[in-house]
Amino acid sequence: MVLVSLLQSPAQRFDLFNWVTEIKLWERRFEGVEYNWVPRTANKAADQLARNQRLSTIDFFYHHLIPPCIATALYVDSVNQ
Repeated sequence: MVLVSLLQSPAQRFDLFNWVTEIKLWERRFEGVEYNWVPRTANKAADQLARNQRLSTIDFFYHHLIPPCIATALYVDSVNQ
């Protein structure tokens, strides 16, 4: 939520400066970008994926297929739209 509000305003925070700079660089590569904060309860798949990855000691994951830890959450999110 903090990051979205920073991206939508001229305010800056030193601890998030590198994240905001990187996002803004990527933003220029697209014709249109929209930032929206979504609460965890409305995006269970992202919440599950973040929780699952946090338990690992590996810094980077490449998922060729849908990770099993979020399959059910994705289905529930799609049905509830």
